[in-house]
Amino acid sequence: MANNKYLDSPVSMPSSFVSRVFLSQHAVRFFFTSKNLKMVQFSTLLISAITAVSVSAQAPPEAQDTITRVYNYWTDALELRREVGQVNDLSCLLYTLFGTGPLAKVIPILDRVTANFLETSRAVVTLEALNATIPAEEEAGKEIDSYVAKGTIEITGAFSRLSTASTVNTCTIPGLGSATLTALRNLKVESQPFYYEVRNYVPARAVEIERNLVLFMNSIDAVIAEFGSVIDT
Repeated sequence: MANNKYLDSPVSMPSSFVSRVFLSQHAVRFFFTSKNLKMVQFSTLLISAITAVSVSAQAPPEAQDTITRVYNYWTDALELRREVGQVNDLSCLLYTLFGTGPLAKVIPILDRVTANFLETSRAVVTLEALNATIPAEEEAGKEIDSYVAKGTIEITGAFSRLSTASTVNTCTIPGLGSATLTALRNLKVESQPFYYEVRNYVPARAVEIERNLVLFMNSIDAVIAEFGSVIDT
C-alpha cells in the first residue's frame, strides 16, 4: 500500500513556524498555571452569575401581560386627554354634520378603557402577588405602578377638561351627552375592581395605587355630576 505523502513523508518546516509553535506551547502552559487557571474558573463563574441574574431579571410572563395592559391604559388616557383638549364649538358642528372630530373619539376611548379595566381585573385576580424580595418581580411591580400613575394623571386631566361647563354644554348635543354620561358611568363601575386587583397584585406599591384610585374616583365623580346635572334634568 502506497504511503500517503502528506502523512508519511518527512516535512521540513520553516524555522520561524517551529519557533511560533514553541512559543505558543509555552504561552499555553503559562496561562494554565494553577494561579491563572483559578482566574479562568473565576471568570467563568462570574459570567455564569451575570447570565443567571440577567435571566432572573426578566419579569414573569403574567407580569409582562399586566405591564402591557396598564401601559395600554396610559396610552388610551393620553389619547383621551388630547382629544378632549381639542373640543370646541367647531367640534360640535363636525360631530353633528359628519360624525367626526374629537367628540367622535371620546366615547370609543372611554369604552376601550372600560374594557381594559374589566379584562385586567379578571386576569390579575387569578395571579399570585408579586414578591418584592425578588428583583425581577420588584421591577415589574414598579413598572406597573408607574403606568397606573401616569394613566391616572392623564385620564383625570381629561375628566377635568370634560367637566368644564363649556365642554359639557358642547357635549350635550342630541344623543352625545347621554352616550358620554353612560360611558363614564360604565367606566366608573369597572374602575374600582381594576385598581383593587392591581393593588393586590403589587402589594409593595399598594399605598401609591390606592392614592391613584382616590384621585381617579374623585375626578370621575365630578365629571359624572356635571353631565348628570344637564342630562338627567
